Amino acid sequence: MMTNEIKFSATKLKDDWFDQYSWSEIRYPAGLTPSDYLVFAENDLEEGRTQRHLINAISNAKRALHLEVETICNAFGLQALKKKSKNFPQKLDFLGKCGIVKRRLFEKMNNLRNVVEHEYYVPDSSEVEDFIDVVTLFVDAMKLNRMRYPCDVDIYNATDDSGEFHATSLTGSLEKGVLILKIFPVGIHRGETEVRKEITVDDDNYFVWLSFILKNNG
Repeated sequence: MMTNEIKFSATKLKDDWFDQYSWSEIRYPAGLTPSDYLVFAENDLEEGRTQRHLINAISNAKRALHLEVETICNAFGLQALKKKSKNFPQKLDFLGKCGIVKRRLFEKMNNLRNVVEHEYYVPDSSEVEDFIDVVTLFVDAMKLNRMRYPCDVDIYNATDDSGEFHATSLTGSLEKGVLILKIFPVGIHRGETEVRKEITVDDDNYFVWLSFILKNNG
């Protein structure tokens, strides 16, 4: 039975609620990967430090960053939002709500990318090197999310704010922006009383639960 009429509200989640996980892997779209583009960027710098080399290196590193951000966003439900975030800053905001990355980490980099692309600014070698280094660190940091992409989580001793319901597991199709909690009333044997509570990406609680899932996904 699926019902969303049950008022299950847990606003004070605890780390020790999240127990055993099962995982799959986030795959990149067919074609080049962010690591490929970063290799291209490094090759651009190795070949020379002319304006052409510096601009090409920034462009390749930018492709690596955008591909990584878009892949992770889509894996955690961006495409399922009724009001979709389309531009890059909005995608970073989405990752921030998921508890994955803070937007301010990329603001200076995005500003550099914008002036290179739209104001014909030519970056110097140190700016390009810093840009590539930060993108490389970001792609490396995302490996945990890609390789340990959560599918199911056993939840231990979780009770909602009212104290009326327990939650025992959490599953879902994150790429579709759906989390499903299995819950049952406190003091009653699970059995046939267990129901499923669906939380979608358009509900702020989705990000509350997802950020805790990822925080404890070590």
